[in-house]
Amino acid sequence: MADAGKPSLPTPYAAACIDAFLADHLSWSAFWDKRYQVWRVAEDAPDSDLYAENRDAAAVIKYSCQPSAHSKEVSARSPLWSNW
Repeated sequence: MADAGKPSLPTPYAAACIDAFLADHLSWSAFWDKRYQVWRVAEDAPDSDLYAENRDAAAVIKYSCQPSAHSKEVSARSPLWSNW
């Protein structure tokens, strides 16, 4: 853990990667937990239990890109997806 009184921040590059990911994945939320020095991400769908925490932004992005049960269910019902 960081020294008391010194905030622990992610690198600007890591923050930009998370920001770019969230811009393309509107059903996800993320934040940097300064106390534990990890990224915390979660899918915002009410029936989803996808959640990850890791110090490495790339690791939580990789986890977040896996298909969820919710996204599979929505895409299976959507007539737009059936045309692709």
